[in-house]
Amino acid sequence: MAEFPSELLATTQPLIGFYGLDLNIASHKAIYDSFNRSERPPIQYKIIPNNYEFPTKKPKRQSFEWYNPKHLIKKNWMLKYQHVVPSLIVVFIELEWKEPQWTEKQVQCSTVIQQLKSKLQDRQTRIALVLLHKTAPVLASDDLIATERASALANACEINSKNLYVLPMSENLIGYIVRLESAFLELAQSFYIGMLKNYRSHQTTSQHLTLKVRHQFKMGFISELRQDFPTALKHYTQSYANLENIRVVDTNCWEIKTIAGFINYKICRLMFKLNLPRDSITQFKAHIEKYKSRTGFKELTFEHHGWLSLQFSYFGEIFNEAVKNGLAAIQTQNPAIYYLKAAEHIYKRREIFMQSNITTTDEISSPTLTSSMLYSDFFGVRNGNDRDQGADQQIITLIRDVETKYNYSAVIINLLSQAMSQFKIYRCGRSRKKCAVMMADEYFKCSEYTKALT
Repeated sequence: MAEFPSELLATTQPLIGFYGLDLNIASHKAIYDSFNRSERPPIQYKIIPNNYEFPTKKPKRQSFEWYNPKHLIKKNWMLKYQHVVPSLIVVFIELEWKEPQWTEKQVQCSTVIQQLKSKLQDRQTRIALVLLHKTAPVLASDDLIATERASALANACEINSKNLYVLPMSENLIGYIVRLESAFLELAQSFYIGMLKNYRSHQTTSQHLTLKVRHQFKMGFISELRQDFPTALKHYTQSYANLENIRVVDTNCWEIKTIAGFINYKICRLMFKLNLPRDSITQFKAHIEKYKSRTGFKELTFEHHGWLSLQFSYFGEIFNEAVKNGLAAIQTQNPAIYYLKAAEHIYKRREIFMQSNITTTDEISSPTLTSSMLYSDFFGVRNGNDRDQGADQQIITLIRDVETKYNYSAVIINLLSQAMSQFKIYRCGRSRKKCAVMMADEYFKCSEYTKALT
């Protein structure tokens, strides 16, 4: 049973790349550490080495009118914009205004930026240039030289002169960096705004539900990167609504539920963040009600309960996160309830799997069956989904074989432990004792009798 991907769970922040900083040099490391201080704005910084390779850019589609993809969300998309493709690359170069070899240095600087642009493959990633000065800011008498050389350097590098900055490596380093951060954030925002405009233009030409779900999800994620949470919530909600209109059959049920779980997680988390706890709880209950009967293949009913367990477990986590951020919970509505429900669904998962009488020993021996058949480039999609009915049976056999290795007791004990901790906080004595008895039973099944007695 796949957990939610880390890039879905992570706090979204705009990605800014630093090129030209050598962390083995003390002054460069001081600059990088100053940008990464604990009280910085919500920005993720990444060192871009000289040999950095950007992902190959796909050819741009002229129209989406006739494009109807089979699947929803690619596994590498969120990861790409969180950790791989920066919204802005800041090039750091040690270059003084009165550098004797100015012309040569200017050519070197221009070459570096042109190489970066070539690697970006026409992506709209912004580029800024920061000149590292060992001396204090120039005096008024030197302004003319600085202005002329700044203009010439910007033209040679083919960047906007507003994207050229000076960073004196002086005692007031933090003060200069705070100003730079504001400028960098503005440039990063312009990159994400451009992406949003691009996806909005796709929405006007496409009538395919799969594409609408995908584009609305992407716009929600990009809005999160911009820290525009109300807009992100609007796009995720629309994506979820579009997903409901897709016809669910056995072969696409797992993909639909997987993406529904992802989008619901985003919606609920944003509602808590925007101080809408009741709306978040209502959304979660409606989500469970909508999908609790969509089990997919009857031979994989146990997998459906695993999916339900994940929904409750992750909602408990974001509920607990909201409480830590100041939300007031009560005895009848707190994170413990969801951890306990998650554990109960693992019980059902085990019970249903153990009761099923399908054997897999003989079928697994087929040379055509490999574990790679369970994976693809899209979330919730197995390679067998695009094959015939016989392939579906092979996929079912593989999933059941994997299930035999699942450690139910360890998962149940972990969830019950979290529920007990929460019930203790909210003084729910009876519920806490119930969890303790359930944990003791699981420890007994694992032959850990000492822990069962405690």
